[in-house]
Amino acid sequence: MSYRGILTSNAHALATAWIHTIGTSHWGVVLGRDIEVGADEAAAVVAGLASTGLDVADLGVASMDELAYVSEVLALPAVHLGQDAATGLGPRRAPFALADAPGPRRLRVAERPGNTSTDDLTDDYVAHLRALAPLHGIRRLDVAVQASGTSAGTVPLALADSTIRRREVGEPADLTLVLDPTGQHLAVRDERGRLVRSDEVSALLAHHQASGAAMLFGVPSPLLLARTLLSIVGHRTQPLSELVADAVAHRETLDVPVSRFDEAARAVERAFARLTPTRRPGDGLQLAGYAGVRGEWTVSLRRQPDTARALLVVQAADAPLRAALRDDARSILKQFAPAA
Repeated sequence: MSYRGILTSNAHALATAWIHTIGTSHWGVVLGRDIEVGADEAAAVVAGLASTGLDVADLGVASMDELAYVSEVLALPAVHLGQDAATGLGPRRAPFALADAPGPRRLRVAERPGNTSTDDLTDDYVAHLRALAPLHGIRRLDVAVQASGTSAGTVPLALADSTIRRREVGEPADLTLVLDPTGQHLAVRDERGRLVRSDEVSALLAHHQASGAAMLFGVPSPLLLARTLLSIVGHRTQPLSELVADAVAHRETLDVPVSRFDEAARAVERAFARLTPTRRPGDGLQLAGYAGVRGEWTVSLRRQPDTARALLVVQAADAPLRAALRDDARSILKQFAPAA
């Protein structure tokens, strides 16, 4: 069930359960929320967290990746309140779902409530995005942007570059960026208005050695992704549609049966060590390297959710190199196929 509607009456119990789940021994916790979560509900959670003795830094309305940035910078665990879910975050720890109701445990009540503060670190967060994906030297781009809800106030800051000319959605533009109200998802349309599929975006990032540019401290970051796409398009003369087509043409994707995914990923990494690749951040295994005159290559292996299967993605402009990498990886993964 959703936790909404029980926050104000069970805030202390929920906060105690969440702290128990996070398992923190820190002095404080960071809190952020989607715009759909009311200020009164958030205030109840702040009070509940403070009643456990923790100091609470309340960011107010904040996207998940902004909260992850603040959590990392302050080295504190965090709680993000969404419309229908609460998510826990921690420095160097992947997001995880928090219980929507307290379990049967003894509630912790501190002798002295923690301090609460209202912090706005949006400027620091935006500066970090700009440093990770700078747009210096790109050509002038016409960009249509649609953003509402949680991301509405952050997008203008993140995309306020002199080489970006803002256009309204529906007007001619080099690309169109649409962020959902929670600020967690980005849709992209090319100069013809065609929706660029998520697998095509992944191919484009891999082709331009930017596979890790959609994540910020383990959390998807639509604004970092947007700036990365602007950089890719802005440093080239071809329109987005041609760049996507070229990237897809140099990519092979295989859905392969794999049990013991972690062992399989380590085996692939050992086998490719002879090519002295760089391991990139991201889900699963992300390797990138350079093969002399044959050029750059990437190999990605990601677990398919809730199945004994994995997605193998091989990218290289040189077709023989691409085929060799694919065959090598596939032969290794066959050793980890589930028993019939």
